[in-house]
Amino acid sequence: MTTSTPAEGSIRSAAPLRVLHICRRYYPFVGGTQKYVHDLAVSQVEAGCRVTILTLDRDTAGPRRGLPGRETLDGLDVVRVPGWGTPQVAIPYRPDRIWREIARHDVVHLHDARFAMVSCLIGGVAARRPRVFHTHGLIFHSGGAVRLKRLAMRLYFGPLLRLGRFRVVADSDSDRALLLRDAPYLAKVTSLYLNAIPLKPLLSLDRDPVPGRVVSIGRIVPNKALPDLVRAMSRIHDVEWSLVIAGTPDPEELARVEARVDDLRVRDRVTYIFGFPEEELPRLLSSAAVAAFPSKGEGFGIALLEAMAAGVPLIARRIPAHGQLLGSGLAAQLVDFDEPEAAAGSIRSLLQASKADLDHISAQLRAQALNYDIDRLRGQIEGLYVERGVRPHGK
Repeated sequence: MTTSTPAEGSIRSAAPLRVLHICRRYYPFVGGTQKYVHDLAVSQVEAGCRVTILTLDRDTAGPRRGLPGRETLDGLDVVRVPGWGTPQVAIPYRPDRIWREIARHDVVHLHDARFAMVSCLIGGVAARRPRVFHTHGLIFHSGGAVRLKRLAMRLYFGPLLRLGRFRVVADSDSDRALLLRDAPYLAKVTSLYLNAIPLKPLLSLDRDPVPGRVVSIGRIVPNKALPDLVRAMSRIHDVEWSLVIAGTPDPEELARVEARVDDLRVRDRVTYIFGFPEEELPRLLSSAAVAAFPSKGEGFGIALLEAMAAGVPLIARRIPAHGQLLGSGLAAQLVDFDEPEAAAGSIRSLLQASKADLDHISAQLRAQALNYDIDRLRGQIEGLYVERGVRPHGK
């Protein structure tokens, strides 16, 4: 695998660059893409850019709406526009407000094919602003409606990216392969920049694991396959264990998880933490004896990377995104959760492992995580902006 890394340019020596990131969901709602956008944007601000996040004024995965139209979070300007949305798609009601923001910025960076792509195309062309599209799993996060999704990529999303002259950033090998499978003509404008997070706080985290505690962190949605994890845990009878499920729940999926918990009679061993604040993540990772990631589909796997950087011994489903993150040296941490006895055996082995073996695994995980630091990603993105001819207003 090779990762394209254009040379860094002269952005920092010029006037502050104005970057507009566009995504369907953003804080206070939590998810992998939201965290990615936030971390990249904060890193860009620290490097001297002026950054705005444009998003919907409601949660596309829940009932909450009516958030402030404008506010500042962690040094970032957040602009929220009215619209309609579901977990699958979102439509802004005021494209004119999107166009106004595009005209105020030097580069448009879109993070979701299912939100405002046409508005970005029209506004970007009209204002002559370079356009970047980031894959984040494209539209293939879950396994349903695969034929329909492929048709949409071939006949709609791919042609729009081509027509709009977007530069594409694939954040994983699997994303790049999925994109070029259905839109091979985008190969020349697609760069592979692996995802990243701020690693320093997690690399220095002191661990104090609770014996037997297995932690699963991430949104409680169907593709995370938490019922498969519960089924595997229920097969462990010779080791005392507890399971902590932490994340923002989809009500229907939470009901399915709880039904599985009750059916398998492990209610007294399972604890839920809903919507825990970001600052609680280190404490939760520190307390974990094992972290588990049974997800059936990921564009990247930020929660997995966070556990790696914290040195938490872990088990993850064998999918391309997890395999790429862990690398060949940690392939033993990949399991098939469709085989509950095998998954249970792998978790049991970690819960019973010696301190020396666990320390060795922790060191391997932290070393592998070093490949995914946010400073490396920011430099790559900055280089791409320069390659596109991005210049601050008046330059």
